[in-house]
Amino acid sequence: VVDTNILLHHMDVLEYLRDDDDDDDDDNDENENENGNDDATSPSKPNPHPRRRHRSIADAIVVPQTALEECRHRSLVMYRRIVDLIRSSGDDATRADDKGRKQKKNGGGSGSERCFIVFADVHHVDTQIFHGWKGVSKADEEEGVEDGTTTINDENDARLRNVARFYGEALYDYRRRRRTGARNANAEVVFLTDDAQSRRLASSEQPPPDERPGDAADRGGLYYRARSMRDHVSLLQKEDPSLTLLDLVAQFHSAPGPPMSEGIRGKDGGGDDDSGGRAACYPPHLSSQTLSRGLQTNRYYQGIYRSDRDSHTEGYVTIRRGEDRVAVVIRGKADVNRAVDGDIVAIELHSVDLWLGGARNGGDGSDSGGGGGDGDEEKERGSQSQTADDRNEGHDRQTKKDDAGIAADTAEPSLRDAENIAEEVAVDDEGEELRRPTAKIVGIIRRNFHKNYCGSICTIAVSAAAPEEDDIAPSETELARPAAAFESESKMEGERTTMHPHDVIAAKHEREHPDGVTSTVVFFPIDNRIPPILLRTTQRDRLIGMRILVSMDSWPAESEYPLGHYVKTLGVTGTKETETQVLLQEFRIPCEPFPAKVLACLPPADYKIELEPGRTDLRHLPVLSIDPPGCKDIDDALHCIELPNGNWQVGVHIADVTHYVEAGTAIDLEAANRSTSTYLVNKRLDMLPSLLTTDLCS
Repeated sequence: VVDTNILLHHMDVLEYLRDDDDDDDDDNDENENENGNDDATSPSKPNPHPRRRHRSIADAIVVPQTALEECRHRSLVMYRRIVDLIRSSGDDATRADDKGRKQKKNGGGSGSERCFIVFADVHHVDTQIFHGWKGVSKADEEEGVEDGTTTINDENDARLRNVARFYGEALYDYRRRRRTGARNANAEVVFLTDDAQSRRLASSEQPPPDERPGDAADRGGLYYRARSMRDHVSLLQKEDPSLTLLDLVAQFHSAPGPPMSEGIRGKDGGGDDDSGGRAACYPPHLSSQTLSRGLQTNRYYQGIYRSDRDSHTEGYVTIRRGEDRVAVVIRGKADVNRAVDGDIVAIELHSVDLWLGGARNGGDGSDSGGGGGDGDEEKERGSQSQTADDRNEGHDRQTKKDDAGIAADTAEPSLRDAENIAEEVAVDDEGEELRRPTAKIVGIIRRNFHKNYCGSICTIAVSAAAPEEDDIAPSETELARPAAAFESESKMEGERTTMHPHDVIAAKHEREHPDGVTSTVVFFPIDNRIPPILLRTTQRDRLIGMRILVSMDSWPAESEYPLGHYVKTLGVTGTKETETQVLLQEFRIPCEPFPAKVLACLPPADYKIELEPGRTDLRHLPVLSIDPPGCKDIDDALHCIELPNGNWQVGVHIADVTHYVEAGTAIDLEAANRSTSTYLVNKRLDMLPSLLTTDLCS
């Protein structure tokens, strides 16, 4: 039974369905059998610990209606993904049973591949919240804790726990009636939630062990168990070491600590929360109530943060100033304050004397760090507006030429030219002094974390031997220096070899976790507008030199960079096929095969074009294509003939694709989503199936 936070943050785990080769089970049988025994589970030599084979996180996943509705209100992207997953589960259940029978042999459950159940908890009597519910556990009541401010969210959480209890009680009653021979005797109900308070209430709300007989006492007296997603996946991987799901688990509660070489570990030597009381790297975001009041009083302004194309620590937010739109500059890590390109943010304008272009700034924007801090911190942001950690585009980035960041003639057009957005405003009554307004981001209204990012990880050997004389690793002080300093130092001292800025960041943030399984690595997106992302992975060595997809999960104030999780591997970096996939992913070009419902709209394979009423036969004309040799989609042509009166008739012939594509059908909607055929160096991605583009309409 899944909570709302599972739907919002762990869709990659829910979508996971392993498609093992048939040989995998045979290999496992050989590994489990010793001394050539052909049957390790035979009556003569039973195997007391048969290896379980997990194909997904559960044999059945229950999605309560309350969680589904909350997900729809908070993220339409995730809501559509879970709805598609629920609809596809029926197709999964009707697949061949060959793998299911082998799954049973290895103790992995039933033959159905995946089962999703939508439970209408809102309308079920056993899952309602009755009058008098306080939202506190029995232990809290005994200690005198009272909660008189129960919120809608608390009631929804309680209803979700009731769903888990409903299934747990039903399973318990079934076992009690079928004391012997019951199917799936080892089945259990698990409530997945990343809310620690809800997990604690799940345990305290259930009856103690002595109030229920039978197998309930063996299971600790619990109808169901509550686990976080990370704990549940870790348990599955202990039962099935071949399962690789930990990389897909989202991170969003704590920031990874310093490298293990520094000897800093969590207090308990493990667990998911290993921040260890680290100091905040960024100012805290304001609460939604404070932002709402500030937006109403015009103290704060709302807009979409757009990063510069070369840096994630510089950008702008467009706001309304009367009838005009003005681009407000956001510069420096502190002022950007964990915003990512595309986030809807709330900003607070700096005082006018900190705007760009004034006398105080000397016309060069050197003190453009903003007014988000005071004293030395503000000066440091102005003098070191880009450190090695700030930029992920490499140490050869060209410095901006002028104070206002106006692009050169050979670069992209300015905001005023491209979008009719003002970049400067008058700050005097005469309107002669113009400045570019600056601001700091004080809150995130809506995150833009739903896109997967392409890139590669950069890793170094933290525990390597001492560096040689001509290969000097950066010290702790050097890690905070601007990358430009490394570059200039390399030019001035030819004998000193310095590290690439990516390596500097990796040296600072890469670490091994106390669990001995996972490690934190630094992922650098191809898009320079996106900051490096810290991943917690179990397959660091396998990901080196690969292009991978990563999803961003959160950005706590204690973490210098956002946290994310691995999604999938695209291929080896630099190969044509891999880099083609990167382009398609980065620009969100649909490249999946046409689904069955689209192919069902096509004419049969033996269909032949015949002259129909209302059509004119022009086959007697010399119609010629103007497409080059080798072209497969010849969908336009010309003819030119001399008329008896001496005039010339020119005809333009266009394939009538709409004859086969009716409005509102699945093929029409798919074509609208793809919008156009995409031509690459090595292949073409059609907007319509090839039966139309290269045969009937060609």
